[in-house]
Amino acid sequence: YAAFNWLSTIPPAPDCDRLWFFSTDADKLFCAEQAARAGTAESLQAGIKLVQPWLSGHQLQAKATRLHQDWSKQLLKQANLKALEDDLDQAIQLAEQIKPDNPIYRDAKNAILEWQKLRDRGNLVASTVEAAIKAQDWKKADAELQPRSSQISDFQQQQLNQLRERILTERMAFNQLYQVRDLVKAQPTVQAETLGRGIQLLAQINPNTYASAAAQLDSQQWRESLIKIAETRLQNGDLPGAIAAARWLPAQTALTPQIQELFWLSRAQQTLQQPHGILVQ
Repeated sequence: YAAFNWLSTIPPAPDCDRLWFFSTDADKLFCAEQAARAGTAESLQAGIKLVQPWLSGHQLQAKATRLHQDWSKQLLKQANLKALEDDLDQAIQLAEQIKPDNPIYRDAKNAILEWQKLRDRGNLVASTVEAAIKAQDWKKADAELQPRSSQISDFQQQQLNQLRERILTERMAFNQLYQVRDLVKAQPTVQAETLGRGIQLLAQINPNTYASAAAQLDSQQWRESLIKIAETRLQNGDLPGAIAAARWLPAQTALTPQIQELFWLSRAQQTLQQPHGILVQ
């Protein structure tokens, strides 16, 4: 009776949180199957890796083979989702988990080849456009965005749209830079106020553009010109004029001790001129 009762009793499910090296293959497969139900790429890859050695000559071969094929199909779906999200590298990495002995290997291989072509073509277009932007060759940059065929994938269309936005952002930034330069050059003589306003306008240029790097060079030159104006006025005994020039210097500018004093004097005057003595940056 005890033996019959033991044989007829359904054994408890394994505790998947406490699996270890010496756990039975049946327990490992049960836990892998439970985890794979979540459908995540990580759980599917783990399950495939577990049963891969069991596909021939193993007591669990039949079930392992069925699960292996099912998980591989799900993994290929995950790879396709990654491709739709423009993550081609991850899509390729997932599809490469599907081995030649799998019935859907050919589908995975064809998908990988297509994604590699898209990735390489996209990288080439992006690098060419980037070089054209850097050289401010807007005609060439726009020409690279023309589709090579009437049918393009959603991924290609999205990439082209991103590059168009990049070109537009860079052109706007360079236009800002040239407008500020023209504003400063339009003055017959170098004036402290003009240089100061020019520095403020340059600081508004998008920092993630090539124009920003050129703007920083201009800003540095104009700061040095402002410092010279302040020093000259101070040497000529024009303290109010020196303070007026120093007030246009940005707070992070490296200054000599004398000009630093002028800078703080100008800031103090600004504080006194504001309502309730509040300094407006």
